[in-house]
Amino acid sequence: MGISIMPNLSVFAANNIDYPQENVKLTGQFYANPVNIEGSPYLQEEWQTGNLNLENGEIANKIRIQFNIINNNLIFYNESLKRVFIVDKGTIKSFVINPGVADSLFFIKYIGPEVGYKLKKDDFVHILSQGKINFMVKHSADIIKATETNTRNKVYPKDYYFINFNNQTIEAKLSYRSVYSLFPTKKKDIKKMITENRIRKATKNNLIKLFNMINNSEGF
Repeated sequence: MGISIMPNLSVFAANNIDYPQENVKLTGQFYANPVNIEGSPYLQEEWQTGNLNLENGEIANKIRIQFNIINNNLIFYNESLKRVFIVDKGTIKSFVINPGVADSLFFIKYIGPEVGYKLKKDDFVHILSQGKINFMVKHSADIIKATETNTRNKVYPKDYYFINFNNQTIEAKLSYRSVYSLFPTKKKDIKKMITENRIRKATKNNLIKLFNMINNSEGF
């Protein structure tokens, strides 16, 4: 099955029009803040600044947003109404949290085939490396229900990693085996990259480095 899940990153850089929020139609439902839970339902504790790339081609800049990891919803604060809303996913193509800084986070609305129950169409996924290989993570959370009187449900953040390559999407573990399986004939070359760049431990950040190197290499 052929898919193309990556929107054009340059859309944020090429369009310098700073749309005021009230001039861009962001649609959604009223948001009710979760209650009676222990732990944060959000990817980041504080409100963040976001740029939203809409399906109609417009870009909503400098929006106050939060990402709810329990239900994979993007929420935003409407300045004029002084209310919080859940963004209608049908209107959003991608978004950036804290654009223009080193630790900005780029999300897309996934449009590829489902991967079990963990990755479904229209889920928002965080892109970690982009190119011939797309390395991405779905930020999620498990909710453990209270078992004792007067206790609260607990939020346990959980990340699911995926690799999109050669028109397929597979779940990936934080291990180099996931990379070797993509390029069985290039295993020695990949091991050489790992050794020469001293990224022997398969952490998330080291896998990002490795995928970036592979994406920039002509030999793959």
